[in-house]
Amino acid sequence: MVPGDASVRTKMITPPRLKAGDLVAIVSPAGAASRTDSIQSAATHLKQLGLRVKVMPNAAKRWGYLAGTDEERSADLNAAIKDTEVKGIIALRGGYGTMRILPHIDYSEFKKQPKIVMGYSDITALLNALTRKTGVVTYHGPIAESHFDGFEGEWMHKALFEEGPIGVFGEPSDLSGRAVNPPPVTIQPGKARGRLIGGNLSLIAACAGTPYGPEFDGAILFLEDVGEAAYRVDRMLTGLWLGGHLQKLNGLVFGDFRPRKGEPEDVDSPAEPEATFTMAQVLFNLKQWIRIPMYSGLYVGHIRDKLTLPIGAVVELDADSRTLAMVGS
Repeated sequence: MVPGDASVRTKMITPPRLKAGDLVAIVSPAGAASRTDSIQSAATHLKQLGLRVKVMPNAAKRWGYLAGTDEERSADLNAAIKDTEVKGIIALRGGYGTMRILPHIDYSEFKKQPKIVMGYSDITALLNALTRKTGVVTYHGPIAESHFDGFEGEWMHKALFEEGPIGVFGEPSDLSGRAVNPPPVTIQPGKARGRLIGGNLSLIAACAGTPYGPEFDGAILFLEDVGEAAYRVDRMLTGLWLGGHLQKLNGLVFGDFRPRKGEPEDVDSPAEPEATFTMAQVLFNLKQWIRIPMYSGLYVGHIRDKLTLPIGAVVELDADSRTLAMVGS
């Protein structure tokens, strides 16, 4: 464990768990709905969990590639935050645009009324901003368009409905989608403890150093991304290193990094280093810069079988056994 873990010493606020009959709001802070029936389908899946659903007024709007103007998207989010009956806020989808509304969020009201907020991909920006600004735990997990069944549904239920620390985050025994890429491997051995931050690498890299990015000091960072070539992932990680952010971490764990369409996923045989690197080699190259426990293979990201991770919670990382466990709030 790296000493000086100030992040663990500050008590976080865990929002009340969901229960059957609770009202959850569907918001669209980023991209516009991908299908005409997206919202109806999302509401149906959430109702199957025993929840009541409130679709915010602008959730189905479109402004270019965004789900309405910045004012409309932030208005929906703030309205859901202020609604005392709403116990959870779930993003319809990711896409792009969440960063644009970060200055317009009512953080003080959210701290007064802590509630579940969940999503992934572009929603990474919202989750980390809310946790940093308010000290409230947020949840990197399925979007409202998800089915909430199987492995994904099991871990979402553990995180949002069940009391107490989750313990060791698991991996699927039977895949309903493809396996995580790169596969599970220890990059640098060791154990570490700290508050969990992270999500989509593109958003973490873009927000780092701003008032809305996560606090890296003494943290455990998890990362995932989709559709990015190895050299682009390399560039974003290099930017985090040049900014001094990676050096502040206690530990680092990688989820799924799906390559661009037409590019092969990582295999056991390495790439030819004179020509290119595999994604796994890009991650291993970090050992030149930082001496902290690291491993790959966490089931998080743009995959069917995904975990729900509590951003802001205290976790323990064991790179030797390739496990991550929630131990407190």
